[in-house]
Amino acid sequence: MTMVSTCCVTHLSTFLLVSLIKFPLHHAWIVAPEVIATTKRASLPVTSCHFPMAQLAPHLVASVAGPVAGPMAAMAQMGPGRPARASRAPQAQWDGRVAALGLSLCPWVPKARATRGRRSARQRLTEQVKQVQRYKRGELSEFDTGVSTGYQSLDQNFRPVRGEVITLCGRPGSGKSEFILSVALNLAQKHGWKTGLCLFEHKADQLTLQLLEKRTQKNFRDLGSLSTEDEAWISEHFRPVADFSAEMDLEQILRRAGRYAEDGNLQNLIIDPYNYIAAPQGLGSEFSETELVSGYMTQLQRFAKKYQVCVWVVVHPTKGSQIAGAQPNLYDMQGSAHWYNKCDKGLYVVRPNRDPDVGSTCEVEIHVLKVRNGDSGRVGITKLEFQPEIRSYKELVPEMA
Repeated sequence: MTMVSTCCVTHLSTFLLVSLIKFPLHHAWIVAPEVIATTKRASLPVTSCHFPMAQLAPHLVASVAGPVAGPMAAMAQMGPGRPARASRAPQAQWDGRVAALGLSLCPWVPKARATRGRRSARQRLTEQVKQVQRYKRGELSEFDTGVSTGYQSLDQNFRPVRGEVITLCGRPGSGKSEFILSVALNLAQKHGWKTGLCLFEHKADQLTLQLLEKRTQKNFRDLGSLSTEDEAWISEHFRPVADFSAEMDLEQILRRAGRYAEDGNLQNLIIDPYNYIAAPQGLGSEFSETELVSGYMTQLQRFAKKYQVCVWVVVHPTKGSQIAGAQPNLYDMQGSAHWYNKCDKGLYVVRPNRDPDVGSTCEVEIHVLKVRNGDSGRVGITKLEFQPEIRSYKELVPEMA
């Protein structure tokens, strides 16, 4: 018996030494040899416990130094046992056998997790209290008030905020894409924002040309040779996430955009338009578009909040609303009312006149129909004028009476 005990102690000591050398981290996965022998003998699954090494070491050293006659006797009395019906042994039975071996380690795990959970809750509460105190002192940041769009008249009603989801609607040809890219260019020039582009209706060379015209305020015929500085600036501030030839679902899009965000290279994300996003694989026919859109918006909100990215989604209106010629309404967006219900801001782009015989067709109205965060805007209408020769917008100065 003494020889067996000595061998057992030596075996366990060697195992501990190898474990401490091989896993010099704060945590390690360890399965005691006696537990393996017991589980094999009793036809039970081998299970491992995850625990802090700093707390484990003293306990195991004491177990090795102490007598092993008890554990060895317990092993001898256990016998073959009956095979477990479930994939895992019942917790009470398992804890009892581990305790019989002198390795009652699992109670540390839930205690540590509960402690971390309480600490995280206290930290969140402390941050919330500090946020309220900042509000009372009037100390608001760009994450509260948003940043300038580059159009002073538009800033009174709408300012983009990192961490928010913006839905934008408008009839085809109303200037939705031109408007978003103009704002994105201003955000890059004024605030250094870097934008991820999912423009499914734009070819790469056409998009580059469009951005160059907006940046230089020149028509492409007058651009001459492309300067290295402009090319480098556009490459730095506008990152391709998906293009018109790509077939990607939303999860793939957000995964690719998340890599940019983790490197600090993404503050703005544009998805234009949403109906080019591939449906998730395995989606059953019983799954409605309303449920799909609701899931999309939940994913976008989580992504925006996690990475502090301003997300834009372009949605076309329904055919019925276009035929009826009704007033702009975010509930008319194609797919679901969740585009309106779950967004932080909702915009509608309108071209009041499309007949050149009647007057200018370049005037555009930006209807701000929803603003969840009142510190970053308000409901209202802003008028801009599109300049097709340089593909940019300018503010309309009201005529003096």
